[in-house]
Amino acid sequence: MHGPLEETNKGYAVAKGMGIIACQLYRQQYGINAIAAMPTNLYGPNDNYDLNNSHFIAAMIQKFVNAQREGTELMFWGSGKPRREALYVDDCADVCIYLMENYDKPEIVNIGTGFDHSIKEYIEIAQKVFEFDKPIKWDTSKPDGTFEKRTDIAYLKTLMPDYNPRTFEEGLKEVLKIDFGVEV
Repeated sequence: MHGPLEETNKGYAVAKGMGIIACQLYRQQYGINAIAAMPTNLYGPNDNYDLNNSHFIAAMIQKFVNAQREGTELMFWGSGKPRREALYVDDCADVCIYLMENYDKPEIVNIGTGFDHSIKEYIEIAQKVFEFDKPIKWDTSKPDGTFEKRTDIAYLKTLMPDYNPRTFEEGLKEVLKIDFGVEV
C-alpha cells in the first residue's frame, strides 16, 4: 500500500489491507494459521452479468451473448490498451484449498495467472470463441482505468510448482457452457 489509492477501488483496497493486518494479528496473538491469500480478478460460473455493475470480464461476456442472441452492437469503453489479469474461480479455489491443507506461514500469497492480456486482447479471444465477425466499437471518451494490474505469483509457484491455471479461452468456454448453455 504505497502511494495514493485508485479512486474507484478505495474501499476494496482498504478492506484488503485490513484483512492482511487481521491475519498477521490473529497469527501473532492467538497462534491461528490465518493465511492472507490475495487473488487477482476472478471470473467464472454464476458471476454478476449485470451490465450496470459487473466487472469487466462478466460484462464483456454478457455483451457478446447479447450481440449473438439479439444482434446488439458491441461497444467497449476506452482504448482497449490497459492490461488485466483474469483467473478462473476454480483455479483460485484449488490454490486456496491447497494453502489451507499445506501452508502455515505469515507471508502473503498472491493468487493469479502469471500473465495478462490487454482489454483488446480479451475481446479478440472472445471474438474467436464466439465466432463473432461483426465490427466492435470503442468509446474512447470513456476512461481506460489503471493501465496495468498484474499479480506476481513467483512465491505461489515455489509452493505449488505444478500450478498451471487455465487460459482465458478455456475458462470462457466453461463459463459459456455452464451459465449460458452454449457449447463452443
